Amino acid sequence: MKLKRIFLFFITAFVFSSCEKCKDCEPKYEFINNDDIQGLYELAAALEGYSSFNDMWNSDDSIQKLIREYCDDDLSNSQEYNEEYDTDSNQVNDIRFYYECK
Repeated sequence: MKLKRIFLFFITAFVFSSCEKCKDCEPKYEFINNDDIQGLYELAAALEGYSSFNDMWNSDDSIQKLIREYCDDDLSNSQEYNEEYDTDSNQVNDIRFYYECK
């Protein structure tokens, strides 16, 4: 009986300790430094049949596959991920992609 209790204790401790290093993460974007560029993204989405760039972003299957729980190194990599792009080639980054983890 003691052996079962000890075994149960270790299983419980392992399960709860492994959850502490995991978070649900979702890829996000934000327009930065230039509010005018958002119109270009909205136009591109409209040409593809979407009501907004946000709708297009959220309907993309490859984006949806990235919405999941990340743990340990994958969590660290996701939390550190930050890419900025200069869409209109004016030497100022216009959009930033990152992960929001909770």
